[in-house]
Amino acid sequence: NLTTQSTRAGSIVIQFTEIGSAVGILIVYLFTALLISPLMAVVALATASIVTFSMQYYISKTATVAVTLVDQENALQNAGIENLSGIHLIKAFLLEPLRGEDFRRTAQSVANAAYTIGRYRRQMNMIQEISLFAIIGTIVFIGASVLDVSIAVIVALLFILYRSMPRVSSINTRRTQLVTIMASMNNVKKSMDETSAAKVVGGDKIF
Repeated sequence: NLTTQSTRAGSIVIQFTEIGSAVGILIVYLFTALLISPLMAVVALATASIVTFSMQYYISKTATVAVTLVDQENALQNAGIENLSGIHLIKAFLLEPLRGEDFRRTAQSVANAAYTIGRYRRQMNMIQEISLFAIIGTIVFIGASVLDVSIAVIVALLFILYRSMPRVSSINTRRTQLVTIMASMNNVKKSMDETSAAKVVGGDKIF
């Protein structure tokens, strides 16, 4: 409903702040890694960039489901208002099973959309965790076998990677939350515009 969507839209500033903070810290870690071993830092950066771009698939799917979630939340609110406002008529004509089934189906649609968004986020986190192990293995192999880098340098890079990769995951997670927030914000704005420019249903005369 509009209350939930307004609350969700209000957190957009927090999301942008968190993304900006994560990007800033990530730049500091990257600069430090370049000072230690430029070539291995570039390899880690390239792998992390590929993982980040691949997450766009889940972010795009989340954006689509977020629009569906907002629509279903509106439908659920409308169904609840209709049931409550017409409760006497519904009882008089014994329509409780029909209206109850419609309400249950709409609520199920809201739950399914919310579950799908959560599932996409869990899949993103799982892929990013697996990618972290892949990057660690790549750095150890290239550093020890190809470049013959000292163990101290490899350990230092792994520590930086261990600290920086959660920032990359955080940025991607915040991006998925942003697309959900934007869907709610667009719906709230649409409702505000329709309210401020209300029209008679049967004509063009403004109230």
